[in-house]
Amino acid sequence: MIDYLAKFKDSYVTIETFPDESMEPTFGEILRKLRKEKQMTQDALAKEAQLSVLSIRRYETGERDPKLRDIKKLADALKISPLFLVTGRRPMLYWSDILNLIFAVDEGTYPINPYLYRDPKLNTIATFLNEAKKKLADGNMTKEGYEKWKSDMMDVFRIPIE
Repeated sequence: MIDYLAKFKDSYVTIETFPDESMEPTFGEILRKLRKEKQMTQDALAKEAQLSVLSIRRYETGERDPKLRDIKKLADALKISPLFLVTGRRPMLYWSDILNLIFAVDEGTYPINPYLYRDPKLNTIATFLNEAKKKLADGNMTKEGYEKWKSDMMDVFRIPIE
């Protein structure tokens, strides 16, 4: 099992860099690179983010800086975190965090402290799990409802690790 995790660990937690590491990339360079990685045109990104194509062009060329709400829209459209969009660096996700969450669930630890995890998605999952476990314990959720909830959570969080 350890060999399996080690084999894939680096592919999930690498930090992407730009060719010239001595210079920080601009927002426009990051946006253009990520858009192309997702194989999206400026038109497609604009449509998905509900922004104008002109705005996308101006962001990519550095003619204009995006407002916070536009950064959020762009990140959502690209299915990445806003922090990654702004910095161009993938957040580190430690396998130990994932294992700790799995072990806590396996041991029946309740509530799980969501602040133990460095990754915001793991924090969110731990928080949601605590809420569902509380509803189940209080009788406000059936075992069938809990199984449905788990299935729904798998669908919601079936996204690649950034």
